[in-house]
Amino acid sequence: MKIAIGIIGCLLFVGFITFTDARSPQTGHSLRPKNVLQYFHLLPSRYFECEPKNRDEHIRRMLDSSRGSIIDIPNGYIFAGGDAAQDDLQVCLFKQTDGSFLVGVAATGEADEFDWHQPLVFFRLEGGRLRPVTKSVMPFRVQKQVQYKMPRQGTTIRVQTEEGKRLYDLAWNGTKFEKRQPEP
Repeated sequence: MKIAIGIIGCLLFVGFITFTDARSPQTGHSLRPKNVLQYFHLLPSRYFECEPKNRDEHIRRMLDSSRGSIIDIPNGYIFAGGDAAQDDLQVCLFKQTDGSFLVGVAATGEADEFDWHQPLVFFRLEGGRLRPVTKSVMPFRVQKQVQYKMPRQGTTIRVQTEEGKRLYDLAWNGTKFEKRQPEP
């Protein structure tokens, strides 16, 4: 009985360490995140309108379902609602041909001439950190005047005007996105 409790305790501790290391860019560990929530925690600090010391609490508030946030781990999708200072974030995992994931982030917010705001960015995990790779997976430059709707299911990003008129789709083929006419 004591051995079983000891084994369970060790497994829980290893699980906790794995989650903590996978979500903390400061650790330097290269453990591969297992799901979209762990990738979300690896996003660069520019995505979070808070002091670094308040990041975990800020993320908890952003991911609160009572604020309209959605965490769909089986489908690799998160919608994290923002507020006046914080952009809404959609994070989606796209499986690559080698089995690893491309992390897509669509930010919805107001940009001004001094803002870093990029409405769509893609990352790959390298050395335990997310590295931007948008230019290598997109067939053209990301537009700031449109909205990108990440798929909760499937692998096609909808691109539309702010008024909701569908312009085109970006379909993932395992290595890059292809521009397509919108599906009805």
